[in-house]
Amino acid sequence: GYAAFMRSTIATNHEFYSFLHSIENSAQRASDLTSKLLGFARKGGYEIRDIAVDQVIEDVLRVIEPQLPPNIHLEVDLDKTHPVVSADSPQLQRVLVYLCDNAREAMPAGGTLRIETRIVELESAVSLNGDPLPPGSYVQLRISDTGKGIVRENLQRIFEPFFSTKPASAGAGLGLSMAYGVVRGLGGIIDVESEIGQGTTLIITLREVDLPEPEENDGIEVPVRLPGGTENVLVVDDEESVRSFLKDVLTQFGYQVFTSEDGKSALEFYRSGGDGVDLVILDMVMPGMSGQETLVALKELNPAVRVLISTGHTDPRQVQETLAAGAAGFIAKPYTLQDFLMKVRQIIEE
Repeated sequence: GYAAFMRSTIATNHEFYSFLHSIENSAQRASDLTSKLLGFARKGGYEIRDIAVDQVIEDVLRVIEPQLPPNIHLEVDLDKTHPVVSADSPQLQRVLVYLCDNAREAMPAGGTLRIETRIVELESAVSLNGDPLPPGSYVQLRISDTGKGIVRENLQRIFEPFFSTKPASAGAGLGLSMAYGVVRGLGGIIDVESEIGQGTTLIITLREVDLPEPEENDGIEVPVRLPGGTENVLVVDDEESVRSFLKDVLTQFGYQVFTSEDGKSALEFYRSGGDGVDLVILDMVMPGMSGQETLVALKELNPAVRVLISTGHTDPRQVQETLAAGAAGFIAKPYTLQDFLMKVRQIIEE
């Protein structure tokens, strides 16, 4: 959050601009990792959208390159048409990182790790497991190693839960099985090619999305104008660091900001001067009064109060219950500075 805030206050050519952007990306990857683990822990939960495959690969490279030993050479060959697929980006990244880790482990003496994307026109396709694909244009993501390879009788079993070609001492897990589940959930197939002594290639095939060509901007980064205002905002959160951050950000963008550490103190403040509060930003999970209980109490004091729920606990049922109780909007932590400020502005102006 603070990295995004600081980046918004300096010029794009400032020496620290790219550093702050890297910090933001690292924080987002940490958030994505949590989302991935939660995604595997429950059915559904995917956020399917059109994503650029090149960007996914770029994010994967940031993760795996620092982990590669000197004796492993990395080759990257991306399709020049910059293909787009419909997928959940964090889930797809996790699958690719896992496949790259597997490839690295398959080459203890060194070798070549190759990441490749290509467009293929398929009349029909069936994986080794019998999963079919209808005719059409597809994007293949291929992860190859030059390790010892996999014997033919094991090829159809590598996506089974707990099956592993590694030594027993290395253990076995759900990695490839979960990768298979993610890819099938995205409407694609994952397949394997291998030759003993030559290496192994894992192939993910996903339907290509045909998008119109974007307008050229001569490679110039166009800064997004972040919206501000002059209204009064009450921030209610039990974490001091969150309250401090939101107060700093909102103050920087012109708002008058008040803070409360829990629901009880927020209600006391609102009773004494709530008529002047244009928006309440309310954490969902707090000791004592919960966010939902605080929301209901605020609505009893003023049915027209605008409340934006902000939380890292995104149980869809709880979110729907809170919105039904009268919340004007919801934003999941962690959020980008742009998303947060736009959501604040949207609710105030409704």
